[in-house]
Amino acid sequence: MKGLRAIFVGSVVSTTALAVLGFGASGCSMDASSDGEQLSEEANIGTSQQALNACPAGVMCLDYSAGSVSARVYQCGWSTGTSNFQNHLTAGCQVDTADFVLVGGGAEIFGDPVPGALLTTSKPNGNGWFVASKDHVDVGKHSLRAYAIGLRLAGYTATQLRGQVHVTTVNGSSGAVSSAFAGVPLDSNGDFELLLGGGAQTLTTGQLLTASYPFNTTTWSAASKDHIVSAPGIVTAYAISIPRCPPGLGYCLTNGNSNWFSSTGTGYRSSVSVRATAS
Repeated sequence: MKGLRAIFVGSVVSTTALAVLGFGASGCSMDASSDGEQLSEEANIGTSQQALNACPAGVMCLDYSAGSVSARVYQCGWSTGTSNFQNHLTAGCQVDTADFVLVGGGAEIFGDPVPGALLTTSKPNGNGWFVASKDHVDVGKHSLRAYAIGLRLAGYTATQLRGQVHVTTVNGSSGAVSSAFAGVPLDSNGDFELLLGGGAQTLTTGQLLTASYPFNTTTWSAASKDHIVSAPGIVTAYAISIPRCPPGLGYCLTNGNSNWFSSTGTGYRSSVSVRATAS
């Protein structure tokens, strides 16, 4: 049975010539199977930022700063329902809004026996990331946790940056298999905005997420399907974006994307890499 058990998506912006980073990107990775963290800093170009606030209590954070850009990856605690290892779960993870703006996130399932539990939601929700999982046909008790990725840019307060970050949603057509593509809007100059991250959700009982990834540098793709039991449904794709030249910053942004698939059922990772260039 194919579906998503772990998904890490999003991006963090960097300064010139610095490749950045979502889960599984070149700048930073957090391994869902081992809970390990790695941080690779390639350059430090630009204006220094003020010190970041401490990581929220009970949350594991991985901080990344390079010149005018800072990012923080939040790993929140396991959701286990009323007792350990439930069949249907939800979880969330918030960014600390005084410093950061949500640009991505992800989910991880632990402890599920074969055939296991799969994701039904991994999407932006206000200042945090919301995820949901379920077993299917057979009992698959498990735990679930959410991740969030926050971004900070020198020259903007968190409130100013939040006003420049946009979320676009697109619903797919109803069917046993549903797919959707959320494209970023045009900015004030008539150019496509920069894709920062994205997510997916299916609210139809019996549908399971099978894909959530950057289709290209301006579009987020999502897909879901039923399995064994007929359950036609709709998937929703979410695209998170920002103008390529945010007003008042004095620099513009470029991006790329990368995907990673597993043939062993451990999940799917994708990321969007973003670079800043002189305006």
